[in-house]
Amino acid sequence: MITAIVTVKEAIGKYTSVSFCDSALHRTIQDFTGVWVTLCGCEENDWDFRRTDLIEAYRMVKMKGHDGGNHLAGIHEAATPLPRTPHGFCPVILIS
Repeated sequence: MITAIVTVKEAIGKYTSVSFCDSALHRTIQDFTGVWVTLCGCEENDWDFRRTDLIEAYRMVKMKGHDGGNHLAGIHEAATPLPRTPHGFCPVILIS
């Protein structure tokens, strides 16, 4: 779970919206940092320090069955006024 988040953070970054197949990850990130963009701003040394807290937050979200929605907004989505594209949305990268 942590590895998936770190991998996506490094590969995709804060500008693109992401959608994990596990909505509990969305809720965990929302509870932990507020938004995807903030999580992407965490420095590498913060991960070692906060890893245990993130795992515990994820465990609690799974145990309580909380839904985290269908995606986490990146900077482009958050900063683009509606309508965002001719189709009305910003692209979202699905992470399985």
